[in-house]
Amino acid sequence: MSSTTGPGEVLAAGGWKNNAELIAEVARLGWLDGRVLDLSYGLGKFWTEFRPDSLVANDLNPDKGDHHHDARNPPFEWHQSFDAVVWDPPYRMHGRPDTKMGHQYGIDVARTKDDILDLIGNGTVGASKCVAAGGWLHVKCQNMINGSTYIDQARYVIDTVAALGDFEYRAPWYLMARPIPQPAGRRQLNPRNNVSQLLSFHRLRVSPEQLPL
Repeated sequence: MSSTTGPGEVLAAGGWKNNAELIAEVARLGWLDGRVLDLSYGLGKFWTEFRPDSLVANDLNPDKGDHHHDARNPPFEWHQSFDAVVWDPPYRMHGRPDTKMGHQYGIDVARTKDDILDLIGNGTVGASKCVAAGGWLHVKCQNMINGSTYIDQARYVIDTVAALGDFEYRAPWYLMARPIPQPAGRRQLNPRNNVSQLLSFHRLRVSPEQLPL
């Protein structure tokens, strides 16, 4: 296992260069201990600073990862089998495929706003099924402007997990990101969002049936 990033307190927002440095900070808290599942492994760039001793790499793209299951419908044998699950859906809302960098981030196909929210939400539910009692769920997202509408992806994910009943929301992690450029010739109407978020949830050690009403 590689070492995590440097000394000092673990902060919720920092001058991290990329997701790998952010993930290394998450690991410093012990929130990525044990058997870890990355449901959207891609090129494995999350794990260049810290890599768990036991990491299962899944990606829908058959050319990436070791397994190729849809995050929205993980295999039954994965249910409640991992100490931590990471889900980084293609959350960018640009309405067109990215032909330059899209293959790296799963955004090389066009998706509508509803398509993306369906993938984020149902993928989050699928990811939650794989988390063992006492384990961790980490979901990456970014609040977006779609047309003239503000899409609060973070609130959508938090509400989705809250409805499951047996997770507690523990922390947001904030990473400075490169915003999608303002289209040429258009007046800017909203601030460009240059922060993405990793949302961390802890699964309780009791079943939903045991929770107080």
